[in-house]
Amino acid sequence: MTNCFKKHWFLIIGILLLSNYSIGQTFISFSPLEPSPIKENGRPFRVRINSTSEVAAACTAKIITLEIGDLTYTPGSNFNLPPGIVITEAVNNGKTVLTISGFVNDGKQGESLTMDIAMQFKPGICDDVTQEIVATTTNIGCTVVSEQKGSIEVTARTANPVRVSLSLLTSVSQPVCPRQVLRYQVQVYNDGNKGFNINNAKVNIELDKCATVLGVYKNNTYIPVDNVSISTAGNIQKILFDTPDIVLSPATSNVVYDFFITYPCLDGENDCVSGQKVITAYVTGKKKDCQLQYTETAKSSSYLQTSVNPATCSNVNCATGETGGEGQLEAITISSTGNLPCPSCPQNDPIFLIYFNMPPFHPAYDNRVFVIDIPIGVKVSSASRYQTACGTLYEVNYIDAAGNKQSTPFPGSLTRKVEFKTSCTISAPQTSFWLNLKYDELAIQPAPWNLTFKLNFSSSGKTIFEGNTSRTVDSCNPNLSIYNQVRKATQNYENNFNASAVPGELMIYRQRINNNGTGDTNNSVTIKLDNRLVYEGGFRYIYDNYNNYESDQFKRLEGNPSFYIPELGTVNVSTPVYGEPGTVTMSGFNFPCSKKYLFIEFNVRVKNNVIADAQIPIVTRVYGSRTYGQPQDNIITISSFTYVKSKMFVKCGLANEWNDTGINVKNGEVVDFKMQFSNAGSTPVVLSELINLRPQIGDFFEFGSNPRNSTLNINYNCDLPKAFLNSATALSANFTYANNDVSMDRDMFCPPKSSGNLPNWTSSCDNSNWFRATFLNNLTLLPGDYVDVIFKGRVTGTEGKAFNSFSFRVGGCNILSANSNKLTLENNNTGVGCNSCTLTNPHAAEMKTLFENLMKNILTRKINGESDAQINGSAPAELLVLRPYISSGGGNKIYNFVSTKNAQNKITSVKFSFTADSQNDVSFVEENGLIYNPEVGFIDPSYLKIDTTLYISSEQYLTTCRKTLDNNGGITADCNSKTQVRHIDFCPSRFCSPINSEIKIGD
Repeated sequence: MTNCFKKHWFLIIGILLLSNYSIGQTFISFSPLEPSPIKENGRPFRVRINSTSEVAAACTAKIITLEIGDLTYTPGSNFNLPPGIVITEAVNNGKTVLTISGFVNDGKQGESLTMDIAMQFKPGICDDVTQEIVATTTNIGCTVVSEQKGSIEVTARTANPVRVSLSLLTSVSQPVCPRQVLRYQVQVYNDGNKGFNINNAKVNIELDKCATVLGVYKNNTYIPVDNVSISTAGNIQKILFDTPDIVLSPATSNVVYDFFITYPCLDGENDCVSGQKVITAYVTGKKKDCQLQYTETAKSSSYLQTSVNPATCSNVNCATGETGGEGQLEAITISSTGNLPCPSCPQNDPIFLIYFNMPPFHPAYDNRVFVIDIPIGVKVSSASRYQTACGTLYEVNYIDAAGNKQSTPFPGSLTRKVEFKTSCTISAPQTSFWLNLKYDELAIQPAPWNLTFKLNFSSSGKTIFEGNTSRTVDSCNPNLSIYNQVRKATQNYENNFNASAVPGELMIYRQRINNNGTGDTNNSVTIKLDNRLVYEGGFRYIYDNYNNYESDQFKRLEGNPSFYIPELGTVNVSTPVYGEPGTVTMSGFNFPCSKKYLFIEFNVRVKNNVIADAQIPIVTRVYGSRTYGQPQDNIITISSFTYVKSKMFVKCGLANEWNDTGINVKNGEVVDFKMQFSNAGSTPVVLSELINLRPQIGDFFEFGSNPRNSTLNINYNCDLPKAFLNSATALSANFTYANNDVSMDRDMFCPPKSSGNLPNWTSSCDNSNWFRATFLNNLTLLPGDYVDVIFKGRVTGTEGKAFNSFSFRVGGCNILSANSNKLTLENNNTGVGCNSCTLTNPHAAEMKTLFENLMKNILTRKINGESDAQINGSAPAELLVLRPYISSGGGNKIYNFVSTKNAQNKITSVKFSFTADSQNDVSFVEENGLIYNPEVGFIDPSYLKIDTTLYISSEQYLTTCRKTLDNNGGITADCNSKTQVRHIDFCPSRFCSPINSEIKIGD
């Protein structure tokens, strides 16, 4: 058989977090999100590479070559690239070749590496051009030829890239009256950098033959478009004119035209009738470089109802057969928009835009002057009007109350008018004048407050138009605004309003709060975590101007349930219990009118039992002196992937706690083993069997490819094994044994491993080498489910180490999984084995808890900032309840306390004694520094636990080594991190229970 290529442990984890794994994929295919082989040019698409085949163990690595020909590689659109994978681009004879490297064969479990590689047809390529994409695999360090290869073909076919938009700009009530001037706008634009280039482009406008075309102009001007032709065929009238060639570019090009029409007196005149009128616009042209093929865009239409009802069109005489009146020429008008924020809390300075609306066919005025009166209550900072229709700039003057003019604003509120002058005689349908303002603090009016601006338009000294336009200043109210984001802990903030995740994944929630109204008091914010999420601490905050802050710039709560910011006051913080769902609350704070923002962050983790496609909301509510609009819920969507974990445990028969690193044993002792298999993914998993090779001299492995090399034998004890689902439900399982030697054929295992003889599961338990638990009809495990199989073993040997682990069979060996840990059972002739008095003493468990409580007190005080001097000499209650069991006679207070920290300010050691003349009765050492949750002083319980099964006597150190993870994710217990304690009797004959602060002596 052969080994599967795979990367290191961290690569497996990376794939789990970044990809949706599925079984049975082909080697090369299109991304499932865009499976069609028809692709638009100029737009990236993704090709999926799914590396699943195996190679011989002799091979050291492999590369994949992807020949994409005339396509363009777009690395910025790649997706699901596993960590360590490198893609190199090269051009050979004008053709692009991608080399994918980073696959290493380290002899471990096989897996599937799925990645989506992006490419595109070049912009402007013609339809129906095809390109074959060829993928091949080359093994390195061996002569085995890989069968991992394939090809797919992609075809370019793009709709016309030009888009046409037609709209009626004149505000009318339908049905419209005859002879009313109607302004239409037709917009021509390309659809981004895709499609094809178009030459000889022409705008086509089709309309009713009875409409009168008054003119076609460049947008928002009365500059006529050149070479406009108008023709009639049947009942259709066509307007045709040139538009610039459509040349593709990343930035969308945009050309806009205005045209004006009227409908005459219709009924009976020139065979015209009133009713629905349709106008349609489109573009025609020829595809450049594609044999100049003719092309026509999709059409855009506008519908209008016309009428000759005398009641609604009294100004027009439309008697049948008569010429009729001329109707009314549209009047000049002005309108306005602007931002006039609350004067007492302006987040931004007020601005005002006045629009001068000039209907068509007014005279071409010369020497035009626009004068705007400034109302009391605002001051002018600046004014602007960009180019005229002639392409020249307006002259802008500021005028005071005495009529003095200057080119810059007068100080304070002295500017009372603003003048805009131009000699351009070409009008525009709409001209806007921009005023940047400030409030005059001495003239602010109470709400509601309207600001009215007067505009005078004159030509050559003659007034043509005067009009007013008004807007209301915003009310002054508090207005708390919240924006929420959620992201993976492994990603940066972008536009992460929602996110995807997998079970067990750590996520970071961020909230941004600001007040763009007047100040508010006694505010509160609640963030409710769904029951499928748990709080993982890390609450942090920052109050500053808006910025996309990195998490390490935030401040953290340091053992306090609140934080203080001068502008906000004290912000009370309530968080759920670490590792539990619940609600995060901030309350009791004020929020002034400010341009600053309060950012908060904290960590949440998705529970393990969440199924794929589940949508998990995070619900935020804000409260204050008024009712606020509530922010939209953030959604975490669970990705689909398959992943399992296997973990081995051991304990002395009388012990209560399982150990996943190992224990000390002696010859002849009986120990309990537990094989635990769990579904850590988001999709159901079918479990067939668990398989164990008993530890023995000369054993190899039944999982992975690292030999065990045990030097101590463990025989099966042949008690009836037990199987449980989720620690509670007894499972039906068949337990069988095989006497095959350690080289039994591992094709039956996941992952497969080549070796010798076939299994024979008919042996008796006595002297068997193999044990198997088979689940009837297979067993479907939902996400978060786990199976425990418990069996006993007997130590056989006077000295040595036994290593134990197990393998499993699921519905297919391609499933991704974590490596099983490897237990160590050591008989060194010095340990107590399974004979510690703590296994039978009725008070040992309570003694263990009392000591762990003392360590929690000491470490929590240290991380909350107490100095060594403050802790030294103190007498915590947790110490006093231990005092009756301290064999050295001390325990009235802490003596000789000393601690150390590393460069990251993390606690690396704590040492103290129970008496003045003793040193280091208790020693806590953490090689890499103590990790804790600072806002609640939470310490991971694994730091506090001690293994009392190793206890011999109070005069000897009880040493508990803490497990750490190596670079491959394996568990080690090298004792560089440990807790040591002496002079405590963990097996007392009597136990003193503290009740209501008193010590009660009991049996």
